[in-house]
Amino acid sequence: MLKLRFANKEHGDVWLVEPSVLVGSDTACQVVLKQDGISSRHLDIQIKGDQLTLVNLVGDKAVTINGRPVDKQADLGIGDTVMLAGIKLLIVDPKSESKPVISTQGATGWAIRPNHSALANKIYSIDGKTVVGRSNECDLSFSVTHLSRKHAELFILNGQLMVKDLESANGTYVNGARIEEAKLQKGDELRLDTLTFTVIGPGGESDRTTVRSAVSIPALKTEAPVTPVKPVQSSAPAEREKKRVAGTTTFQKAVSVSEDARQEVQKSKGNWVVVLVAFIAVAAILGYMLTLMG
Repeated sequence: MLKLRFANKEHGDVWLVEPSVLVGSDTACQVVLKQDGISSRHLDIQIKGDQLTLVNLVGDKAVTINGRPVDKQADLGIGDTVMLAGIKLLIVDPKSESKPVISTQGATGWAIRPNHSALANKIYSIDGKTVVGRSNECDLSFSVTHLSRKHAELFILNGQLMVKDLESANGTYVNGARIEEAKLQKGDELRLDTLTFTVIGPGGESDRTTVRSAVSIPALKTEAPVTPVKPVQSSAPAEREKKRVAGTTTFQKAVSVSEDARQEVQKSKGNWVVVLVAFIAVAAILGYMLTLMG
């Protein structure tokens, strides 16, 4: 991001933030110049990245770029000099300057860090009363269209960073809540309309990550592969079958012997009957013969 710098150092540098920066005597301009020969809205510096275009809003030939009159518009670049009613303005690139652009935390330890990509890595220390706004009369001046000329005031009270809204048109916010005056804590988000900052407190940035010591993890033990054992089929079923067959055979043999014994008994009974019948028959014959003889 480029800056508009006053050669006589009468005013502070103004950041050239998109979409444009108005220069004139009207208090609605981002750069207010109360001087003879300055119209209410005299110049408009249109911004698109690092490409700048100067537009002469009054059409006079008193506006020059590097000594050349500009009655309508012309491109601007790093190192160009703009003259307006005897005021010399320079276009500078802070990145190319030998003087450090980044501020560090001051004695109080309090600072704010812009979240805008164009202001990345910049830190502004707050050591006392600091007015933030669009006007180049502010301690921190940002040429953002909807930022009030004097938008908010930062100050230290009993070692604590405070913020006070200066009756801005679009408000001052802390962590999304609109405030009139508030105490700021490390890590808070401070928003002035659309421009946001992260609050840095004593001891450093609040979002710094703590690095944990490395933890050693023991190596896993490598175990020898286990050869799967084929399950051995039990011989119990075969033994049971063998015993069953043996039992069946023994039973059948017993039945067979029992049947033979029964038949023998029946045969023995039959022989006795024959003997008895024969005896009775002989006795009857003898008796009959004795009867005849008597």
